[in-house]
Amino acid sequence: MTRLLLTLLLAGCVTVPNDIRAVNAEANAIPYRSDMAAYGVAQHLATPAEFRAKGGDCEDYAYYKLTQLRMLGYSGTMLIVRTRKGEAHAVAVIDHEGQKYVLDNAVKRVVTLDEMAEYYEIVKEINI
Repeated sequence: MTRLLLTLLLAGCVTVPNDIRAVNAEANAIPYRSDMAAYGVAQHLATPAEFRAKGGDCEDYAYYKLTQLRMLGYSGTMLIVRTRKGEAHAVAVIDHEGQKYVLDNAVKRVVTLDEMAEYYEIVKEINI
């Protein structure tokens, strides 16, 4: 568990969607690095510790956010989406009280799934 999450939990100030926003901001502050640059291979799903130490690509951001928020009791999934340029991209989607929140390393703010549909096309869902 990261220091930020531990601090939020101990302080009792974790509220929705503030805790979701906090995890998103914390992760997005970690540098983006391709798997080849960070790990020397074409494809690697980083553990949370590896991601914090070396950074990672969009799948690593999504996985990290999911793991951190699951420790806070949230459920969610990873979506593979297609950008307007036709590129594949991964985002985390967190379910809370009937709303789906999208956490994306390419977007600073947390958006709803409906808002995300304006700029991404969902290709597939990956339950990890």
